[in-house]
Amino acid sequence: MNKIVKRILMLLVLAGGALTLASLAENCADLKFCGTSSAQAAAEQNVELSVDGMTCASCKYTVKTVLKQLDGVQNVSVSYAEKRATVSYDPQRITPEQLVQAINETGRYQATLPPQ
Repeated sequence: MNKIVKRILMLLVLAGGALTLASLAENCADLKFCGTSSAQAAAEQNVELSVDGMTCASCKYTVKTVLKQLDGVQNVSVSYAEKRATVSYDPQRITPEQLVQAINETGRYQATLPPQ
């Protein structure tokens, strides 16, 4: 279950089942679908990772799931055909090296950063 769904369920329980749009809006500051402030948008960075070892189209979903679970990851796009993952992230919460490490720790894929 992703973080957004868990948060909505928690808010629903705390509201005694009476979750309204107003109460959700009050508590959505840290939910990804609530928009980003200009400060958050300015802090967001993108990196394109090479990902070897993807042997089928479903591999892209595994790589995407691994990355989306990391704190600080904003958005992920994975291309099986191009063997690439493009990640938007908050550099104050996660580094590109940590993204690579998470993919590599699956034991199925080998991610690398682009040459400097």
